[in-house]
Amino acid sequence: MRTTLTVLLAFLILQVAAPSARAQKTEIEKLAAEIAFDLDKAGVKEVAVAPFDAREMRDHAPYKAVQALREQFEATVANSARGITFLRKDDLRPVLRANHLLSIDLDEQKAYRLAALASGAEAVVLGALQGKGKKLKLSVEIEYVHPPRQVAGGSARVEVAQEAGSGSEAGPLQDPDTGVYMPGKGGVGYPSCISCPLPGYSDEGRRNKWQGTVEILATIQADGRLTDGVVLVAAPYGLTEKAVAAIRNWKFRPATGPDGKPVATRVMIETRFRLYDAMPPF
Repeated sequence: MRTTLTVLLAFLILQVAAPSARAQKTEIEKLAAEIAFDLDKAGVKEVAVAPFDAREMRDHAPYKAVQALREQFEATVANSARGITFLRKDDLRPVLRANHLLSIDLDEQKAYRLAALASGAEAVVLGALQGKGKKLKLSVEIEYVHPPRQVAGGSARVEVAQEAGSGSEAGPLQDPDTGVYMPGKGGVGYPSCISCPLPGYSDEGRRNKWQGTVEILATIQADGRLTDGVVLVAAPYGLTEKAVAAIRNWKFRPATGPDGKPVATRVMIETRFRLYDAMPPF
């Protein structure tokens, strides 16, 4: 009788403890489990988790803290997914040169996505951080290659350590092969435009009333020249070509390093196409 009571008591304790353990699961763990379930269900074998997009909150989320959060999320997804290979930075390096990318570009979400797709990834997990303060919102979606589609993966409230001086919590970040710097880190500034006229509309683009943005990752050299551009977000109707032709003639003031001297930096250039900019004057 005592043995039966002991077993029953143990069973009741487990029943009470189980919901408590589940309740302690963090929001990011729940989100990672949902992403892993979707990837398993889709039957993909090679996946990449791109760096989180935190450009809107450059002054609120320290670079290293965002990196650590993304690595934690990737590890949690990998632990929950079955039979899936996750492509990391070292796996993507062999395709960089063929796609006009630098090693330092792999810290940028769209560049990481391009390299992952070139490396054979069947899906890319894309996350974006929004908000201010210690608690931020992480929204995630999955981009599948075959067939091409994007699936909303949900969101979670996450905590990011707020270190003093988010732009200088580490030394300068430099590409190991070219010496190009990432701007805004370790005392490295941003280049600025001296003369950057908008690209013109193509006739077909105007006729189809297309509006949007072309995004080009490029190097602004220490002498202000633009080199090594790669299109990360294209546009239809010949507008990508219009954007590329325009920025080739732009003039820049280069960024300066911690010592105040001009340095080469890798930057994202956005050219916006808006119909009212292309309308003739009255």
